Amino acid sequence: MSRRRKSPSRDPRSIRNSWGSVYPTLDLHGRTAPEAEREAELWLIDQRFEGETMVRLVTGRGLHSVGSPILPGAIEGLLSRLRGSVVQTYEPEPGGGAYRIRLTKGERRKAPADRTIPEAEPGVLREAAEKLADLGIAPTPALLEAEVRRIIKGRSGETE
Repeated sequence: MSRRRKSPSRDPRSIRNSWGSVYPTLDLHGRTAPEAEREAELWLIDQRFEGETMVRLVTGRGLHSVGSPILPGAIEGLLSRLRGSVVQTYEPEPGGGAYRIRLTKGERRKAPADRTIPEAEPGVLREAAEKLADLGIAPTPALLEAEVRRIIKGRSGETE
């Protein structure tokens, strides 16, 4: 009788993800360099605000790329730019295709009753971070708060 392999845990409380890592992981396979950089930056900021200290970004080794691999270099450039503000240190994982990243200590998101950022529909905080990133501005908590307030005012038709 053959043995069946035990399927990975589907329990959302499980600390391991599908890559077998104990760290939160973002897989960037199939994205263009600009898409991967933008998504990775926002995700790293979110993870830092969630209180994570170590995360992984999977770029792949570029074995299926036409020409040279693009994502590993683009993501390494992003991690270099974010060093000191969001990223404390980073290193490629053995075998390539992924980076292990230690995030800087950031303020954990507070419970809704203690939040300084006004409550709004989901996604406004992400939208604010994206708008700041488009301007090339590092999203500090104070800047995020100001941008969220500006977005909410704009949607409600208020003038300043």
